[in-house]
Amino acid sequence: GRAEVMDVATGARRLIETGTYAFPVGKALWSDDAVREDAWAAYLGMPSNAWAMPGYSGFLAVVYRLFGAGPGRFAAVRVVQAVLGVATVLLVFVIADAVLGRRAAWAALAFNALYPPAYWAATYLLTETLFTLLLVGQVALMVWAARSRRWVAYALLGLATAAAVYVRPVAALVPALLLGYETHRGLRDPASR
Repeated sequence: GRAEVMDVATGARRLIETGTYAFPVGKALWSDDAVREDAWAAYLGMPSNAWAMPGYSGFLAVVYRLFGAGPGRFAAVRVVQAVLGVATVLLVFVIADAVLGRRAAWAALAFNALYPPAYWAATYLLTETLFTLLLVGQVALMVWAARSRRWVAYALLGLATAAAVYVRPVAALVPALLLGYETHRGLRDPASR
């Protein structure tokens, strides 16, 4: 209803104005599970209680746009995150198959598919599921780039890294592994440049 829409709108305004989607803390700011509009100025004057990168907020905005911001919005996010979890498991299989062979790929798929925290993470509105897919995507693109040495692989790795950094900044360090590998390969075999 109206309260959910106000809640999403309030959170969006807070994110735009302050860089955080932290919910207001303090009973005086809330009425019927929504931030009171008359308390907005007081809320903006309060110090932020959480800072976040905008990637997951953007992900939530897309899900809410596609499936609505009504009472079922959390269920929609959980379903989409479950799909991302399945995509992560399949991508782990592809990576392991390319690097270690089919038998190891099946083992990696089984271990990844049976990992309990992956199931639990998908049921919460946290960055874990989205970031894990982006991180595994970075690794898959690094494997492709290292093997093919095609510019499109490196470009896609850059895009995947940018997307992952918008969820968690630590993702910026992941391509350093490929840089180290390429440096080692170039020093070992100058003709491979």
